[in-house]
Amino acid sequence: MGNVFLEYFLLTFIANLGILQLAAAYAGIKGLTFFDRPLFCYLLGVALIAGGYAQFFLVWGNNPRTIIEGSPQFGCLIGGCAAAIAATILSSSVVRLRMAHSEDQGIGLEALKGTTYLRLIFKRMAKR
Repeated sequence: MGNVFLEYFLLTFIANLGILQLAAAYAGIKGLTFFDRPLFCYLLGVALIAGGYAQFFLVWGNNPRTIIEGSPQFGCLIGGCAAAIAATILSSSVVRLRMAHSEDQGIGLEALKGTTYLRLIFKRMAKR
């Protein structure tokens, strides 16, 4: 039964990576995307979501008899979401390291339209 927790965590992690790429590309938040062109982000997002579910249900052969109870399932979901957010922030900051950043920074997620998350954090820390 311990394997089911890892499989569910990986499902939520991979699917949430795809969702984050779709949402960032749609909103034009270039600091969180892995590619310059939104079309590639859309394709990657759909592939990650479809691949995550295909792996969970087809490859690992999960069926209704392998059930995770409510609170452990919620823990796997929150863990997968948090890991996907962290992986997206770190990966996009490394992949888009040479991204031209704009000096006009908005507030909140608007600031990520022109720069990456880690560059924004380091820039704000340097101002202090």
